[in-house]
Amino acid sequence: APWRQTARDALAVAGARGPLLLALVFALYALQFYAMLSFLPTLLMQRMQVSAADAGLLSAVAVGSNVIGNLAAGALLRRGAQRWVLIALASAAMGTSAVGAFALGLPAPWVFALCVLFSMAGGLLPASTIGGAAQLVPSPALIAVAVGLLMQGSYLGQVIGPSLFGSVVQAAGWPAASIPVALAALGAIAAAFALRRSFAHEAARG
Repeated sequence: APWRQTARDALAVAGARGPLLLALVFALYALQFYAMLSFLPTLLMQRMQVSAADAGLLSAVAVGSNVIGNLAAGALLRRGAQRWVLIALASAAMGTSAVGAFALGLPAPWVFALCVLFSMAGGLLPASTIGGAAQLVPSPALIAVAVGLLMQGSYLGQVIGPSLFGSVVQAAGWPAASIPVALAALGAIAAAFALRRSFAHEAARG
C-alpha cells in the first residue's frame, strides 16, 4: 500500500545521519532568523528612536538582504564551494552579528548594519542545506522526503525562536538577546563540521 512505502521512505531518511544534521541546521537557522528579524522593528524604535513606519521600512531592507545571501550561495556553490563550509561561515557570521547588535552597546546605525549583515549571511544557509539534501539521501527517490524533513526543522525553529527570544528579552533585556542566537549559531557550526564527514563520504562513494 502507498502508506507503507511512505513509512519505509520516512524511516530510511530518519535513519540517515546527513539529512538529520541538515534538518538540525535548518531548525537552528530558522530559530535565529525569525527570532531576530521578528523583533527588529521593536529594536529599531527603541534604539534608533525611529517611527513605526520607518522601522518597518528598515526592517524590510534587512530582511530583503537575505536574498543577496541566497544568490551568493548559488554562485559560490557553482564555483565549487563546499556546503559545510558555507554553513559554518554563515552561522559564525550570524552569531557574531547578533552579539554585536545586542550585547556591545554600539551606536544605532552600527546595530542596523549588523542586522543587515546577519540577514545577508543567513541567506547562505537555505541553498546550502536544501541542495545538500539531494547528496546525502540513501537514494534519489528519497530526496522529496529529505527536503520535507528540512522544512519540518524550519517550522520548528520558527515556532521556538520568537517565543524564546521574547522571553529572554523580557526577563533580562536586549543585551541578553544575543545568548540564544549565539548558542544556536554554535550548534549550527558544530553540525556543519559533523556534515563535513557526511559530504566527504558521499563524494568518495561517487
